[in-house]
Amino acid sequence: MSPPNPPLWVRVLSGVFAVGASWWLVRTDAVRTVFGPSVGALGLGVVAVFALRGTHQPLGLWPTRPWRQSFSLKWAVLPAAVGGLLIVLAGASAGVSGSVRVLLTVNRGAILAIAAGIVAAGLSFGLVRQRNYARWFALAVACAVVPALAVVLFGGDSAPATPIPSARLGVLGVLFWSVANVSQVLVTQELTFRRLLIGRPESAGVVLVLGAAVLSAVWPPMLAETVSLIDLRVVHLVLVAVVTGCLYIMSQSLLVAALYHGTYIAAMGGATQTVAPIAGEIPDAPIGAVLATGALAIALAATVVRRRGWLGDIIPQPTPDASGD
Repeated sequence: MSPPNPPLWVRVLSGVFAVGASWWLVRTDAVRTVFGPSVGALGLGVVAVFALRGTHQPLGLWPTRPWRQSFSLKWAVLPAAVGGLLIVLAGASAGVSGSVRVLLTVNRGAILAIAAGIVAAGLSFGLVRQRNYARWFALAVACAVVPALAVVLFGGDSAPATPIPSARLGVLGVLFWSVANVSQVLVTQELTFRRLLIGRPESAGVVLVLGAAVLSAVWPPMLAETVSLIDLRVVHLVLVAVVTGCLYIMSQSLLVAALYHGTYIAAMGGATQTVAPIAGEIPDAPIGAVLATGALAIALAATVVRRRGWLGDIIPQPTPDASGD
């Protein structure tokens, strides 16, 4: 049986501390010089690990069932093989090689997070049968791609923040950045804002999803200090976080949430023809993507309310009297 969630105030305090530590790390020149601009996201993951283990909670990087009878090495090395192949192919692509080179040479924090995420995904595939989660993986990818397709088909009124007119990401670039961002968010943002704040997915309600979404959307503008909190891009981040949290609760898999989040970042980078932002940066917010993501957020949140209610385990249920009447 899974251990009960820590009290809500412990989770909230830990999440706020993680965001504060991330903000401090980004502004510490010595640390930023060593680890690069993704040191803030890396700090989130480190604080989340200490907070979860300090309260005797499992990290929850893979589902609790169904376990394989024995560890499967071939499935465990699959994420590493896919990631390595995409790095090699992307390095030979004119449209992606520049950003890959910068990632490998400058952003050491992102490399560490990506490596940790690939290891966690490998352990998840090696320890747990993922066949039961195939439909959730498909739903996560569909939710990530639909808003990007809306931008491609209908356009948007948001100018790209980082235009690259001479180089388009293409399918290969989107795939590379999907793997990179899925791996990173799994051990940073998802571990903090979903696993730590929302807690165990089987007992969480939509209120926790909304609270975690607001904090996760406030985090990137805090690091950048160039974006107002009253901004369409922040609304966009809230909606993306709501979809991510709902997928986490419905699938009971942190990997499903990370798959949606990372793929969405990469797909939007391809749709808006920008260098796909590494997790933690503020993506563009074309109105088509905002509307499509908003519709998905409302639909998934309504589903969570029907299945789990609004509050979940925020208000502990009284333990029935063993003696009875």
